[in-house]
Amino acid sequence: MAPSAKLTERQRALLRWVGEGCPPGVMAQPSYRISAAALRNRGLITITGRGRTWRAKLTPAGAAYLDQLDGGSARRAPAPDPLALDFRGRIERHEVSRAQLERAVRLVDLIVGMARDRGWSVSVAGESENEVGLLDWSSAKDGHLVLELGARRMWLRLQEEGVRTRGALEDGESIVYDSCASGRLKLELRWGPWFTRQQRRWIDRPGAPLEGRLLELFEVAEARFAQAQLIASRQQLRDAGLTADQRAEAQALEHAWASDLRRARRRSDSLELERELRDQQRSLREAGGSTG
Repeated sequence: MAPSAKLTERQRALLRWVGEGCPPGVMAQPSYRISAAALRNRGLITITGRGRTWRAKLTPAGAAYLDQLDGGSARRAPAPDPLALDFRGRIERHEVSRAQLERAVRLVDLIVGMARDRGWSVSVAGESENEVGLLDWSSAKDGHLVLELGARRMWLRLQEEGVRTRGALEDGESIVYDSCASGRLKLELRWGPWFTRQQRRWIDRPGAPLEGRLLELFEVAEARFAQAQLIASRQQLRDAGLTADQRAEAQALEHAWASDLRRARRRSDSLELERELRDQQRSLREAGGSTG
């Protein structure tokens, strides 16, 4: 996004504040979060948490905007998390073009930070048994990152449309694996046992880059984690070996997780509705412009 795009003076100040790490005592009025939501919808920042846990962070698009706003002066971005650097270094697993690699690294960095803000564990995907019983890594099966909450696990795959897995045999000069790169990144979130695994997918769209849609991804993940815990607690209740105290404790946990699941679903449905409304408004504007 170029500086010529219409941002208000307040929005530009807010963007600089986020770029400086949101130092306390600067944005004192609560209304700044309304402006922050507008910047998030433009794909310039990401927002996590609520109330005291509210956090904002520049996206690569937001950092680039500030660079151009400051006349192209170099800005020092914080070093990516070690997991993001690990993602960059595993060349044989890349499913993004070299042109999109640094953006992909920043996306991984954002995902790692948002997962840890929620108290989840996040790690680089490992290997699993292939069809002949040997340990091997598969992008479709293992993905690139693993999100964990207790004993529950989900898998994330980050790829670019038109780009196949680079593989160990691709040398540094090869242009084969990303010769059909589209520039559109895609995230897949997967859960459940292999062969019956379910998934949700998010793809770059005009005006809606992945950087601005990570909150939606995490809302879905929260709902699925809550659902898995609810199923587990119900299974525990069906266990005939439980004592009366254990059964009461399991019932209390089930009620708590059911409540969490309902809240997570409401948030996820709200985000889905908000996105649909934005798409409808965009279509109406485009239709109006084509008939004017």
